[in-house]
Amino acid sequence: MNLTEGHDTSGLAQFYLQNLYTDAHNALLNQGRELFEREAGAAVDKFYDQLMSTPKAAAFLTTELVQNRLKAELKKWILTTLSPKTPAEVPETVALQLKIGEVHARIDVPMSLVDSSIFIIKHHLFRAVLNSDLSRETRTELVALVDTILMASLSLIDEAYLGGLVESERVSQEYRSHTSAHDIAVDIERVKSGLFSWFTSYVSDVALKHKRVPKSIYQEDAGLWLVHKLPLISGDASATQTLQNSLKAFDELTQQSMDEEDLSDRFDKLQQHLNEISYLLTHIADRNLASASQKDDLTALVARRFMVPIMQKETQLALKLNKTYSVMMIDLDDFKIINDAHGHLAGDQVLSQVAGLVTRHIRVTDYAFRYGGEELMVVLPECALSKACSVAENLRVRVAERPIELEHGSQIKVTCSIGVAEFQSHPDFMQVIEAADRQLYQAKHAGKNRVLPAPKS
Repeated sequence: MNLTEGHDTSGLAQFYLQNLYTDAHNALLNQGRELFEREAGAAVDKFYDQLMSTPKAAAFLTTELVQNRLKAELKKWILTTLSPKTPAEVPETVALQLKIGEVHARIDVPMSLVDSSIFIIKHHLFRAVLNSDLSRETRTELVALVDTILMASLSLIDEAYLGGLVESERVSQEYRSHTSAHDIAVDIERVKSGLFSWFTSYVSDVALKHKRVPKSIYQEDAGLWLVHKLPLISGDASATQTLQNSLKAFDELTQQSMDEEDLSDRFDKLQQHLNEISYLLTHIADRNLASASQKDDLTALVARRFMVPIMQKETQLALKLNKTYSVMMIDLDDFKIINDAHGHLAGDQVLSQVAGLVTRHIRVTDYAFRYGGEELMVVLPECALSKACSVAENLRVRVAERPIELEHGSQIKVTCSIGVAEFQSHPDFMQVIEAADRQLYQAKHAGKNRVLPAPKS
C-alpha cells in the first residue's frame, strides 16, 4: 500500500524521506527520547493554555474536547515525530503529516493556529534540551535537528492543508453553480410559506392575548433552512448576510413581551422584515437559475462529492451555535441478491424508489446523499440522537411496508438497515460519519432491518 498516494512526494516529501531520519539523526533522537517523553506533556499544556485564551479557538474547540482528546493526540504526534525511524517507517511518518493537514483543512482550522502550536512546542523543547545534562555539542545538534524535523513536518502539513482547502472551495462552488432551478424554487416557496404561516400564528396568539412566548423562528423548518442550506446555494454573499440580519431582527422582535402597548408598530416592523426576507429569497433564487443539477442521476439525491463543504459548514455551525446534528447511514439489505435475482435494472429501480421515499420523509433542512452503491447518508441539522432515531425508524418501517414497483407490473419487498450517530463536538466531521457507519455494520450483523444508534461518548 502506498501511504502517500494522492500526494506529490517530490521535493519536500523526498527531502523528508531521505534526510531527516538518518542513522546519525536516529542516534541523536535516541539521546533525547527520555527528555521528549518528560517534556511533551508540558509543551502541549502550554500551547493549549495559550490557544484557549484566544477568541479564534472558541469557533472549533471546547475545553472538554481539548482535555479529553486533543492534548493526548498532540502529545502522541510530538513523540511519534521526534522518535527514531527505520527506512520502512519514514513513509508512514510522511503520510501522518499529510493526513493531519487534510484533517485540518476538513475542520477549516486557521493555519496560523497550527503554525503557532509548532512555534510554542518547539521553543519549549529547545529550552528543555538546552537546560538538560547532555553535552554542549549534543544539545546544539539536538536543537538543530528538532527544529529541522518540526519545520519539515509543518511544511508537509501546510502542503496537504492548502490542497484540501482548494479542493473544498472548488467543490463548494460547483455545488452552488449546479443547483437546479426547480429545486431552488420549490425549497424557497416552501420556506416562504412556512415563514408567513408562522407569522400568521404569531399574530393570532397576540390577538387572542396568549401570554406564552412563541417558539423561535430558528426552531422552525423555515428558519433552519435559512441558517443551514441558504448559504450553500446562494451565490450572493451580500444578499445572504442582509437576509440573515433581517431574520435575526425578526426573531428578536417576536421574543419580546406581548404585554407591550404598541403592538401595531411591532407588527409593522415584523411585516417589513418578512417582506425583505421574501424579496431577498426570490432574488437569490433568480440568481441561482441553472440548467445543471448537483444530484446523483439515479437517485436524485445529493452526490457524495458535495459532502465535504456541507459537512464542514454543519460542523462549524454546530460548534459556533452550541447545537448538534445527527447522521444516518442507510443500506439496503441483500441488495446483491436483488440484483442477481431480478437484474441490475431492478436494482436501480429499488434504489431510486427508496431514495424518493427518504426524500419525502425528511425535513426540508436535511441533506440526503448517495454515499456509494446502495448506501445512502442523511444529515439532520439541529437534531439530537433520540429524534434522529425516530426519523430513522419511521424510514425503516416505510421501506419495509412499501412494495417496490418493477417493470412489467411485478413487485418486490425490501428492507434496510440504518446506523445513527450524533455529533460529539469533534471538529472533524468524519468522526460522526464513521460512528454511524460502524453502527450500520453492526445492524447488518445483528440481523438486518433495524436501526442501531451509536452510544454517546
